[in-house]
Amino acid sequence: MNKARLYLDIAVPVPIRRSFQYWAPYFDARPGIRVRVPFGNRELIGIILSSGEQPATEVEKIKPVLEVIDLEPIFSASLIEICNWAANYYLHPIGEVYFTAMPSKLRNGLKVSKQVTVLTVKETDPSQATQLLHRAPEQNKIWQLLKNRSELSSADLKALNLTNSRIQPLVNKGLLARHERTPLPQSAAPLKQAGLDLNHYQQEAISRVKDQGTYLLHGITGSGKTEVYLQLIAKTLRNGQQALILVPEISLTPQTLERFEQRFTVPVITLHSGLTEQQRAANWIACYNGSAAIIIGTRSSVFAPLLRPGLIIVDEEHDTSYKQQDGFRYSARDIAVIRGRRERVPVVLGSATPSLESLHNVNLGKYQLSSLPLRATGAAKEKYQLIDTRLSNSSSLLEKPLIKAIGKTLNAGNQVLIMINRRGYAPVLYCNECQWIARCEDCDARLTVHRRQAVIRCHHCGFQADQPKICGHCQQQSLVPVGEGTQRIEESLNNLFPDFPVLRVDSDSTHSRYALQDLLDQINQGKPAILVGTQLLAKGHHFSHVTMVIVLELDSGLMSSDFRSLEKISQLIIQAGGRSGRESRPGRVFLPTAFPQHRELKQLIGKGYLEFSKTLLAQRQQHKLPPFSFHALIRADSKNRNTALEYLDQVRKTAASITQAEILGPVLPAMEKRLGYYRAQLLVVSDNRAELHRAMLQIIDITETIKTRSVRWSLDVDPYDLY
Repeated sequence: MNKARLYLDIAVPVPIRRSFQYWAPYFDARPGIRVRVPFGNRELIGIILSSGEQPATEVEKIKPVLEVIDLEPIFSASLIEICNWAANYYLHPIGEVYFTAMPSKLRNGLKVSKQVTVLTVKETDPSQATQLLHRAPEQNKIWQLLKNRSELSSADLKALNLTNSRIQPLVNKGLLARHERTPLPQSAAPLKQAGLDLNHYQQEAISRVKDQGTYLLHGITGSGKTEVYLQLIAKTLRNGQQALILVPEISLTPQTLERFEQRFTVPVITLHSGLTEQQRAANWIACYNGSAAIIIGTRSSVFAPLLRPGLIIVDEEHDTSYKQQDGFRYSARDIAVIRGRRERVPVVLGSATPSLESLHNVNLGKYQLSSLPLRATGAAKEKYQLIDTRLSNSSSLLEKPLIKAIGKTLNAGNQVLIMINRRGYAPVLYCNECQWIARCEDCDARLTVHRRQAVIRCHHCGFQADQPKICGHCQQQSLVPVGEGTQRIEESLNNLFPDFPVLRVDSDSTHSRYALQDLLDQINQGKPAILVGTQLLAKGHHFSHVTMVIVLELDSGLMSSDFRSLEKISQLIIQAGGRSGRESRPGRVFLPTAFPQHRELKQLIGKGYLEFSKTLLAQRQQHKLPPFSFHALIRADSKNRNTALEYLDQVRKTAASITQAEILGPVLPAMEKRLGYYRAQLLVVSDNRAELHRAMLQIIDITETIKTRSVRWSLDVDPYDLY
């Protein structure tokens, strides 16, 4: 055997649940280094997992590495542990896990370094500088700004609004020079502005956060959770460490970024899908080399390569956006907790409506709970009122008493927020003659009417067509839109209140890059207005002039067959309601419902979310539902009806004899057809996590031995959506 050879276990981005062995001439082959390797008739970039001198199979079958890309690992030892844990826990191909953890430019081989480029000001005779710049007034202006500084980082240049094109002429003339160096730890005085005065509850919450551990911060809306975050981050920065803050939506990153940049002197960067590939790569590298002190990001930023990790915050930890729903189906919140343990840093999970899983972990002693029961401004908590819709003759979602209350609120100079989690003009296009309904051909879904664009659209697959004028079935001009979405509510309100602006906030109205920020700027001017929107309006926004909130269509959540529905609708009610009365003016929340005597709903608005959650946890325990049991879901789909169902039935029959876990199904989901595929699913349940894991490994073996090209299958551990 050739002793000069190394045999490398390498993870490559393919849907196969194992690593692959290659050989290379001896080098410092540390885990986390990228290499380029042959794979079939392709060349792929992979990540070294381990190395050794012994081959795992016949030497002749092992292919050589084509290129070593990195001189040092791009993943730290702890991040390698986290990726390996995630691949094992979620039973997902390890190569795809690693490649989820980096931006596309790094997946394609972009070389990175822990060095950063800085500009230094060269010692120059004043007369020489004058001579070089006497015909370049703009360059001279920049030189006068910089000449007394010794060094400038990219963050310094950004703060001075100096782009590379404006700096380069001074570099060409020898007045400035670029150098590479290791980033220095952050300043011991990182604040631009002093923190706000804290109340007793905020002080206690901060004092509880120690070097490591998971801390659940429950604070009613407006209680000052963000100020707690900011002061914990300041402490982290003074220790020379980095802070990672996860937010559930891209829409929340600009306002969070602005607030953090106002408070801190250190570089603050963002990581989310709204950035260009170049920006994502640059910001990822800033995390990697330590030049970024504060990182704000959405789900995938939980894998950001922190050089000096010190604190992880998951804001709105209950939000379902933290669970990836396709491909690598991971929970960013849960991985954040695991990362905190591996890196021995505190993890703070914040929410006004914590998930039942997190509250259960508090009861088990795994998390520590802190509560902020008072609004930081001293404002009174919003008040809730149920509106009995059984007594109404109106076909509109807006009852007459509500219309009257809206007018009164607007005339008092305040704002009204109306939330309905249904975008578009109407959810159904219906024929009065033959009862035909416009449906999507590729999904078991009705096509939503979007009146402004005069189209009908599927919100599941994206299919779109011009809105028809005659029925496709009976050829009559008898088509009518039925039901109300955000656009139809907006139209009705414009007719009812023509003297006041109606601002619609949903994914249609905020499609362009700056649309949401423009709408928020308009809202924050404080002029009387009606805000109509989906859940986007309920997430983390501070609307100081909103005093009235209406939550429409909540009965579908109260009566849903989804065992999580009560938790979801309660979170939506409290989050939306909490947008009101955040300053000196009291807030009122109206809840139209046909079930005003609903026990849990009355408990929620009467005793608060934490008391309500105890009832839900008791119900979950009684019925052995998560978090008191553990679920995994096998999904299968096929172009042929019933093929996926038959495939999963075969899996169930084979698995039932070899596993102790309970196997339910297979069943058809509520939407059997989606994106042109017929779907089926199999639920695996156990009250023991280890037993569920063993069962899923056995089922994976079964699925991989049943040869079929007509069925695609996937696995979802801890599924959030069973429908």
